[in-house]
Amino acid sequence: MPNIDEAVTELEAAGVSLIRYPDFDQDERGIARSTDPSQGPTIGWITDPAGNVIALIED
Repeated sequence: MPNIDEAVTELEAAGVSLIRYPDFDQDERGIARSTDPSQGPTIGWITDPAGNVIALIED
């Protein structure tokens, strides 16, 4: 996704919340923001109706 904040705003408007993991540094919206690409992407996670975890990764 080019802009994870826009995607999360749309998901929140539809009633979808991001998953929060206790050992990840996530912001108030549930996004784990990366300032160093070698440490991983800016990412958030949701579940679909079947319980599958889906990652939202900012390009």
